[in-house]
Amino acid sequence: MEKSSLERVLGVLLEKSQHGIGAVRQMAVRGLGNAVRGAPKEVQKHKAAILEVLQRGLENTTCPVVAAESMLALAEAVRKLKAEGLGSAFKDIARSTKMFFEAEPDVLRFSAFSLYAALAAAASASGRRSFFTREVGETWVSLLLHLRDPVPEVSNVCRTTLYLCAPFLVPAQVQETVVTSIGLSAAQLQDEVGHCLVRDAPAMLERLHGIARSRRLENGRALHSAASAVLGESQGWSPKLRSPQRQPQGTALSPSAQGDRGQPWQGSRRRVRSGLGASGGEGDSVQSRRRWGGRAPHEAMLGSACCYVPTVKF
Repeated sequence: MEKSSLERVLGVLLEKSQHGIGAVRQMAVRGLGNAVRGAPKEVQKHKAAILEVLQRGLENTTCPVVAAESMLALAEAVRKLKAEGLGSAFKDIARSTKMFFEAEPDVLRFSAFSLYAALAAAASASGRRSFFTREVGETWVSLLLHLRDPVPEVSNVCRTTLYLCAPFLVPAQVQETVVTSIGLSAAQLQDEVGHCLVRDAPAMLERLHGIARSRRLENGRALHSAASAVLGESQGWSPKLRSPQRQPQGTALSPSAQGDRGQPWQGSRRRVRSGLGASGGEGDSVQSRRRWGGRAPHEAMLGSACCYVPTVKF
């Protein structure tokens, strides 16, 4: 596309992002994300305006489909612009994203974990490590609990996000537990982390128990019902020696590495880099697309999100 044509398209998309109809705003935000992905250098001139529009989309909690689409577009912006290119917006985006981890609509949780994965990858390669370490110190509970989110696509992307956030976990024993348990199911990984907390991080375990008692995160947000159910199991954690089923080096993850509800950890390099997409294996991808009407999970979820706009809960 010629530069002049791209300028006109971006102008239209920025204008339509203010439209009164949610579906129009959704398509405009998606177009901005596509523009950032396809022509990152050309959109630099409009970077501030695009980021402003996408961040404003996160504030509209009455229309989850726009907020979800904005987070997916922001994930593209984070990957292309990097933490340095985002400037102070990096911290604002990170703080806004975590507010959707316990949202009721599936599409919001999916998009929030996807964006957080991109933020974690960007923070690892920048000077934002101290800031993001503090952030993960607040968000690790949601990341741990949603490994068994009732929606497989959400649990899969949550696991990607947890692995990318592992370098920011403190103490180091918790970090090691996560990165060396890649072949375990979601429930097994939760158990391994729980036993590690008992053994090496009692303060983190006490925080977890406090959240279990109040059914609220430390920022005051109510837990998703599925996360609350998983928390009940934390009372039975006790110290033990770890013997994880490690994945052999140099091999792809086995399809047998599945969670309790048929939630496979599908960890292709492409998905780890992006935090988006459905699955790594061809068969899993076909099955997933069949379940979602021939579309990728996030496309189908976004397409159907309008049907539960009134049910947004935070």
